[in-house]
Amino acid sequence: MTIKSQLNKLHLLLLAAILILGVFLRSYKIHEYLGDWHSWRQVDTASVAKEYVKAGKIDLLHPTFHDLSSIPSGLDNPAGYRMVEFPLRDGLHAFIAMQFPGLGFLEIGRGLSILFSSLTIVAIYLIVYPLSGPLAALSSAFVYAILPYNMFYGRVILPEPMLVMFTMYTLYFYIKYCDTGKLEYWITGLLAFSAALLLKPTSLIILLPMVGYFFASSNKSLKLFFTSIVLPLLAIIPYVLWRKHIAIYPAGIPASAWLFNSNGIRFKGSWFKWLFGDRIGKMILGYWGLIPLGFGLSKLGENKKETLVYGGLLLGSLAYLSVIATGNVQHDYYQIQIMPTIAILVGVGISYMISLKKGLAKIFAVLLTTFILGLSCALSWYELKGFFWVNNRAMVEAGIYIDQNTPKDSLVIAPYQGDTAFLYQTNRRGWPIGGEIDKKIKAGATYYVTTTRDQEFNELKSKYKVIIENDRYSVIDLTK
Repeated sequence: MTIKSQLNKLHLLLLAAILILGVFLRSYKIHEYLGDWHSWRQVDTASVAKEYVKAGKIDLLHPTFHDLSSIPSGLDNPAGYRMVEFPLRDGLHAFIAMQFPGLGFLEIGRGLSILFSSLTIVAIYLIVYPLSGPLAALSSAFVYAILPYNMFYGRVILPEPMLVMFTMYTLYFYIKYCDTGKLEYWITGLLAFSAALLLKPTSLIILLPMVGYFFASSNKSLKLFFTSIVLPLLAIIPYVLWRKHIAIYPAGIPASAWLFNSNGIRFKGSWFKWLFGDRIGKMILGYWGLIPLGFGLSKLGENKKETLVYGGLLLGSLAYLSVIATGNVQHDYYQIQIMPTIAILVGVGISYMISLKKGLAKIFAVLLTTFILGLSCALSWYELKGFFWVNNRAMVEAGIYIDQNTPKDSLVIAPYQGDTAFLYQTNRRGWPIGGEIDKKIKAGATYYVTTTRDQEFNELKSKYKVIIENDRYSVIDLTK
């Protein structure tokens, strides 16, 4: 066995170890109830799969969920349509849950995200290795695996983990196509890009590093130019058809115009502070991770392919943060899409820091980068550990009571200021907000469940039968 083959085997063993560690970290509290951070968005995703399971069939063209209110779109939605991303993830979730019900619905949902996030680790390694070498590739994969932000968002029931996976493999297969000219890589890249766009059109930002690699490629030709132009044009067709289809169901399309710059925050001081200070600096990199990130940025310009690909990823990430300005500031889960860029730049930065030293100084550099990365993760974990907590156990208990003591076809009012997390716990369709109770009763509402004793509850209590009332929750039968 040659030294080269031995090194390659060692690299694969190290990558396998990184993958195992990443899966282990992402499995933290995998059995916990779906009431953790951003549970409102997670339950909206999970409930599409759950409705498929309830129906016993998967209709990808007509996804529905548990919320019948007009809150998302501003229109009455009695059918409960959920017309956002193409339900590729939800269909897969439901299919596995129907085939293997003993695995647990939530565990399957979180397990899928762990799988997608783990495959993204592999994609990062495969992209960085030929551009920057094994140390940078392993460092980038390791950073993506262990960052506490990725630890949480690598196991959430959201479309983003699958989206990021497809986006990164789009870049990887395009690079392979440029290098080899093999049609199978072009076709695989096309399929990955189409899937990514169906999940979210923001995956278009991957075009920037793809363009960068085209100009850096030594195999430029008229054929490569033509096929590179055709690839995104074909990839976007399924997304256009999907948008045309869902336009038939406007009540199921949540308002989205506010995501761009509805509050005028773009490029204001608060925009920079929230995204580059609180999110990237503190939450994601725990302050100290900014050091290797800076080294990674300073590496740009030294190598053509690195500069054009990593620079393309950086410009794409900055464009994403800028265009979806309000959405990124308001919700920290929006930064899931820029995490490969951050991990790669930090990983390349770690490799660069170590490469600058020789002899015993290199050992010190390794120890220093290890300390920096460890402190970065520790400070980030301090900020993010609460993300895993279920802060309202009462709504979980109330939901379990409804699920166990009411008919499966009941429609429930579960007021939670429009947050659908409470309604999801009941395993019933209905409304996540009170008010206009008579109207909701006419629409089929049969139960009212609450964890508070406000004025609305007291008024309903005087008119209808209270099934249970304790210091945790109360349930009212609206038919009696």
